[in-house]
Amino acid sequence: MIARCRSFLAALLSALALLAMLVPSLAQAAAEVTGQQLVSSVRAGRTSFDYTYRITLRNGTPALSAAQATVQSTSPATQVMKATVVLGDVAEGATLTSTDTFIIRQDRSVAFNPAVLIWTVAGASSAGSSTMELGLSEPFVAPDGSIAVSPTVRDAGGALIDNDDLQFSVSVAPVGAVSGNVPVVSGMSVSFPKLVKRLLNQNFSIDPAGEFADGDPTDPNYGKETGGRYRITVSIAGSSVTASKEVMVLPSGTAGITVKSSQYAGQMESLLAAAALASQNGDTAGLAEARAALQAVNANRDYSATVLGATQAMAPPNGYLVTPALLTARGFVAGPQDAQFASALTNVVTRIRSARTQVEATNAAALSQESIDALQSAADAYKQALAALQALRLSALGAAQQEAAINLQVGTELPLLLDAIKRKSGEVMATVTTAGVRAPAGRHLTRAAGRANTPRGMYAGAQPVQLYPFAAFAFSIFTDLSGTARANIIELTVTLVNSLVNIMAADVINQNSPGGVSIDVCLASSSVAFVCPNYRPSIVTGSGFGRNAGAVKVALVGCIGGDLIRNLVTLRQPSDIAAGIRLINKVVSITNSLQQEGGVGAVVTPDFIDEDELFGGDRLYFANGWPRVNQGRLPCVGIVIVMNQTSGGISALNLNFLGQCG
Repeated sequence: MIARCRSFLAALLSALALLAMLVPSLAQAAAEVTGQQLVSSVRAGRTSFDYTYRITLRNGTPALSAAQATVQSTSPATQVMKATVVLGDVAEGATLTSTDTFIIRQDRSVAFNPAVLIWTVAGASSAGSSTMELGLSEPFVAPDGSIAVSPTVRDAGGALIDNDDLQFSVSVAPVGAVSGNVPVVSGMSVSFPKLVKRLLNQNFSIDPAGEFADGDPTDPNYGKETGGRYRITVSIAGSSVTASKEVMVLPSGTAGITVKSSQYAGQMESLLAAAALASQNGDTAGLAEARAALQAVNANRDYSATVLGATQAMAPPNGYLVTPALLTARGFVAGPQDAQFASALTNVVTRIRSARTQVEATNAAALSQESIDALQSAADAYKQALAALQALRLSALGAAQQEAAINLQVGTELPLLLDAIKRKSGEVMATVTTAGVRAPAGRHLTRAAGRANTPRGMYAGAQPVQLYPFAAFAFSIFTDLSGTARANIIELTVTLVNSLVNIMAADVINQNSPGGVSIDVCLASSSVAFVCPNYRPSIVTGSGFGRNAGAVKVALVGCIGGDLIRNLVTLRQPSDIAAGIRLINKVVSITNSLQQEGGVGAVVTPDFIDEDELFGGDRLYFANGWPRVNQGRLPCVGIVIVMNQTSGGISALNLNFLGQCG
């Protein structure tokens, strides 16, 4: 298979080179396309690939203003995906290589015919309007967040116009119902300030920002927060040129955690795209840069399912989760697509899990066409399931009914998928890096003296070349999966924004607490006073645990580095679910870092929760016990922290941890 791929690519390159010499410009006889450089190739289907190229243009007379080259195909087997290559101003007699590219999609089951591609080169008239595109640093933000606005301006011919010569004006307008403070524009950035609220029981030394303090129910801003959809518009001074783009502000109490999930997916998508291109071109320096970017993502301890799972996507700014019964009593009704949305959510979870299973099953050291095909199929199925979800809209009542399913995706399934992609990408990068240096870039374009132009001849003396294209395909699919995961988060954020704004507008606040968490007894050895590593089973009894084992996390902190957590757990248990979840997330984040850096912390989830027949109340059951968090020889005082992500409840107990037992 790989030999056929290489042979086809070599044939395609040779044909395109011949085509460039044979086909002159139709619109401007003095200018012609004389060559092209392969930028990337990406698998688009089982028999089709997308090939991206820059072109080389040779101009005669006269000089061209705002020139562009356009290609068209007369064959259905060779589709032009991006036809126009922007060239800008081209001097008389000049030769240049474009920075812009064209893209063709070739069905490799059909022989490529160079005669089907026809080039047109033209210089655009100076008359006509400029156009502007708008980029935003983030698609959505949490209250108190900000975004950077990046306009790109082109002239009538599509050539870039230097932004330094232009003056921009930025404005923001709400789209539909919004809440809280109005946005603030400062230069080319827009911020969305949080509402100022009165807080109760704030500990200014431990919690100066009031992240873990309760809101005052008598405060007019209680239960409200800045949020909604906004349209950002940029205009150029002295012209009618404008561009707009929407941004969402998520007014949940845990919006900052949801934003981190999106940023995690976005950074993975960016670095994997770079890795795919570097692998395609045999660019070892590019691979090293992608690997360094992956190491930076790994260094961010919050980019993990362990930490991002400590969330509650629909937590209101104050109070507790609003129940469907409460919304129904206040006049909210079901939407016409609620049932379809629920089914689509379930299907998306199934596809996410299938994709994660396929990623984890991929053997980085033995990539094959079969493994690439399996990955591609899983990625395609996930994307199709998400597209079906994106076509539907959920009512505020439906969102409350699907709270657990939405939280499952945002807080569990998507972070687990991103973790799997991160691990497997690291394995593929390590394999490619240790495989040696590929043949020099461009070698496949010419014949070596006295050597047949075949894959074996072109890469004689190089390390196994099949690793590079397969790695490029794997990185490309991982890129696609990360991008789909981010689109998934954004789609659910649209639902959350609309629902929470409507609930706040109706002044629906649930102040009925489901109860706090308390620990009675920990049995992790033959004595309730000591904790042994891997003591089977280990048990915690208490109250407020609920029966959903996936919603309960237990943090174990040994003797070193626990001072910050010890301070945090001295705070009184918050009454607001959002404040409690933020406290849980902070404790899990610190513990995760301790686990990664010194092995003196761990975050574990019980196998199941049931009723404790001996002591009464709830029982957390850990069949294989707990990992070792005391790395020394002597006993030390550590902390066991039980956290309920459904209620926001948290409780801690000091215990003596042993390094080993028996």
